[in-house]
Parts: sequence; C-alpha cells; structure tokens
Amino acid sequence: MGTKRVLYVQYDPAQMVSRERLLMTAGHEVTTVLGTDGLLARRDVSAFDLILLGETASPDERTAAILWLKEQALRVPIVALCWPNEDLSQSDDRILLADCNAWFTTVATCLESGKDSP
Repeated sequence: MGTKRVLYVQYDPAQMVSRERLLMTAGHEVTTVLGTDGLLARRDVSAFDLILLGETASPDERTAAILWLKEQALRVPIVALCWPNEDLSQSDDRILLADCNAWFTTVATCLESGKDSP
C-alpha cells in the first residue's frame, strides 16, 4: 500500500500545523487548506484518498462543505471531527473529539477501506 493523500480542511490556524504533522508522521501525504474558502479553491478534491474536516467551524458551515464535497468527490471518504452531541451525519464517518486517539484509528481505517461506488 503506497502513500495515501489526505486533504485536511482546518478552520483554526492554531491547530493546522500540529494535526498536519501528526498525519504526516503516520506516513500520509497531507494537503491542508484553511476553511471553506480554501476548500472551494481546490480543483482536485477527487484526487485525494480521504478528506478530514476540522471541528472549529459551525455545524452549518461544515455541513455545507460536506455536501459540496460529496458532489465533487463521490468516491472519497469524508471524515468529520465532531464535538459530542453534534450531528454531521452527512459525512462518511464522524470522530468525537472526546476520544483523541479515535481519530487516528478512524483515518487509518478509512484509508485502508476507501469508499465503494456512490
């Protein structure tokens, strides 16, 4: 299995570098964008193996991003970092931030399995 490409959408510049480094340390090729504007500027979202959506924007903003991504990148799994009791059911997987180790495991699982046809 080769290097997997992760598109990381982060809404808080203070958290961008630390999480990006964690993903890179795990051997992933990471492209990070800041916020929805950074995401919409990408023309190649379907070229990634996984899209990881940060937790600091409003649920409405992240839901809009997920719906846009589903139109642009049908076969790419979308994983959303979430706060407890937050519903982002439009994503392919959710990671509750209360369990800080779960997001690494979920990212690895999604990258291994990919996403079946739409």
